[in-house]
Amino acid sequence: MSKEQIPEKDSVREAHLMLFILANVDLLRMEVLDRTEIDRDAIVTHANNIEWQVMELAQRILGVDISEWQAKQERKREQP
Repeated sequence: MSKEQIPEKDSVREAHLMLFILANVDLLRMEVLDRTEIDRDAIVTHANNIEWQVMELAQRILGVDISEWQAKQERKREQP
């Protein structure tokens, strides 16, 4: 069974999401502060990752319904 097929316990998944958010924040800082030329696509990618992880945490911890947000993200992804 691959790692993606092994279900994570909720508390483990939530801890992983928090670590991913912190890592993405550091990557975002490096992209903005440590570069002479800013890669806007990389910044958008990191921001999107942070947003996705925060929304997943909100759903898992607070019980927020993120279906409308997910549909909006899918529509954005489909646009050229």
